[in-house]
Amino acid sequence: MKVIRLEAISLAGSDINEDLYGYDAQAFWVMDGATALVTPYTGDAAAEVCWLINKVDGIIRSGIKERNAALPEIMSMAALTVRQELAGNENRQPWEFPSCSIALARVNKDFLEYFLLGDVTLAFKSGEELRVISDDAIRKLDAKAIKEKLRFQAEGLTSAAARQAILPILRRHRSLMNTPGGYWIFNGSPEAIKNALTGTINLDKGSEFILATDGFARLVDTFHVYPTWGFLFHDLKKSSLTELAERLRQLEQDDLECLQYPRFSPHDDATALYVELGHEAERRTSSTSA
Repeated sequence: MKVIRLEAISLAGSDINEDLYGYDAQAFWVMDGATALVTPYTGDAAAEVCWLINKVDGIIRSGIKERNAALPEIMSMAALTVRQELAGNENRQPWEFPSCSIALARVNKDFLEYFLLGDVTLAFKSGEELRVISDDAIRKLDAKAIKEKLRFQAEGLTSAAARQAILPILRRHRSLMNTPGGYWIFNGSPEAIKNALTGTINLDKGSEFILATDGFARLVDTFHVYPTWGFLFHDLKKSSLTELAERLRQLEQDDLECLQYPRFSPHDDATALYVELGHEAERRTSSTSA
């Protein structure tokens, strides 16, 4: 199965983009870093999460060259490396550690294998078949926190002030990281690797898929531009990821107080990677990062 169309985009929601995407001939991945919930916020926290996603990106790139290595095996290597390099920080609170969501997929001859941790999404379409794979544990926790944020805004706080007011809730939720009954995400924990969403999907000519971070998935689950991922796939027949992202940014800009479309902040890092498969030799590639 050949890749006949490849597009990727990663847009920063603030000064520093804590998302990332990568690919080689047959493997594709996106990552969404989560900064430690420390106050006051410092450049050190941002630097640490950027270190994490770039470290994992490098390990995936080197590990994926070994075609026989299963995706969980590659991610186990990444977890071991990160755990070793963070040794000596055991006394930190869970919310003081960086983490990242990861969606990793590899195209084989007639099937797609995948590995997901965190609130990233793999949407797959082949003919009339549509499959959306994502862990909603973080989204459920976020929904509770956003409800409380809206309560503070109803009392007169701005979106930014309300976001600060719910910091204790966010820290409590972050403390559930990589625990049974909480949520699973990459931070070097071997248990998280064991609890990732993994599997395979059969491929046909015309199969297509998207890997997306939660910032890009807002088009479907927050702003409801598309009722389902199937409608988004349909739009990609005539539009690019860049055009979709521009629409997303405009919707965010029109609701800076996050009241019409409740969320934590006006803008978020938004990353997506789109792949269309077939038997043609032609390959079309487009990537944008800002």
